[in-house]
Amino acid sequence: LEPWLIDAMRHLVQKKRWVPNDENGRIWHGQDGVFLVWPLAANDMQVQLKSAECPFIPSTQEILADILLDAGIIEESRL
Repeated sequence: LEPWLIDAMRHLVQKKRWVPNDENGRIWHGQDGVFLVWPLAANDMQVQLKSAECPFIPSTQEILADILLDAGIIEESRL
């Protein structure tokens, strides 16, 4: 599943659905890292996974976050 998740994030950036540091953006880039605005980013990823016909789509944003955390793709940060 992890390759599907990474591909979904890459697709959202490449197709300009996620524009870094945009006022209403889902992704923010700074000297201290790259940050996703959750749960908006999760919703975008779920929609992208559906359109890509992913065989498994996490049913909740919490499950999606847990999968990304367990895979080491993201780290939790509370700002």
